[in-house]
Amino acid sequence: MGIISLASGNSCWRGLDYYKSKKVTKLNKINENEYLSVVKGTKNYNVHLDIEHPRKCTQTF
Repeated sequence: MGIISLASGNSCWRGLDYYKSKKVTKLNKINENEYLSVVKGTKNYNVHLDIEHPRKCTQTF
């Protein structure tokens, strides 16, 4: 399963909007399938994105 199929439609569009609005900062590639970043929303969120295992994606404040 991919990230898009696991996330709600609103989450996908909101994430794309954050990206286009340059609110995704400090994007670091850990390996071929994992990334760490900070996303500026109502708070700054630390986001771990795992493309190979989408259910392991996390966000913290």
